Amino acid sequence: MSEDRGISMSEFKMVVESFHSDLKKISEVVQHIHSQVQNGFQGVNEQLASVKEQIAVLHVGQTEIKHALKRKVDQDDFDKLETRVTTLENKVA
Repeated sequence: MSEDRGISMSEFKMVVESFHSDLKKISEVVQHIHSQVQNGFQGVNEQLASVKEQIAVLHVGQTEIKHALKRKVDQDDFDKLETRVTTLENKVA
């Protein structure tokens, strides 16, 4: 028959202390990883803000170009107008 030997109080305390120490190490690693993730998100947020600013600038530029293009005459309209002016000049002369 084998004896079922229980653990003593001092052995139990050592196991608990070891467990507590390991848990503390795990907690420190998790906190470090959490800090790195937060810093990463902060960097991403800063980059996103920069991209938003660049998009706003591009949008303003695109709007200005759009309005400038609306004021310009396309080549077909210019050719028609040139023909009309030439015809009028020939009639007047």
